[in-house]
Amino acid sequence: RDIQGSINKCSRAILSCSKTIPIWSASEVLGGQPMYELIAKDKDVIKTVLLLTGSVEAAKRQVYDYLQTFIKYDWLWKGNKQQAYDAFMAKAPTLEDFEMELKRYVDVEMEITKIPPVHNIGALSLETG
Repeated sequence: RDIQGSINKCSRAILSCSKTIPIWSASEVLGGQPMYELIAKDKDVIKTVLLLTGSVEAAKRQVYDYLQTFIKYDWLWKGNKQQAYDAFMAKAPTLEDFEMELKRYVDVEMEITKIPPVHNIGALSLETG
């Protein structure tokens, strides 16, 4: 969203900076019409803005899809660690329970280390490492 918003803001800023600029050579012909109105009506400008917006939207969807692959690990940062620890200790765990819990975390760590440190989507390079 931030990237799309920034591109939209930039596009609007570029177009609006021409609101007060009259067309020098044709100002009499166009009745002093600002350059902004011509730029905003230009088919190539509109086409380029739409292509840019479409590209960003497509990249945004791909980024979102990629981020969804990490949802299975969200318990690592969303969960309350103290509550999880207290719940585990409340069961009066045995040595085997500790080993199983440690193995679970080691297995998750191994999965995470297998994730490539960089994932490219178009011109974006997402770093996971």
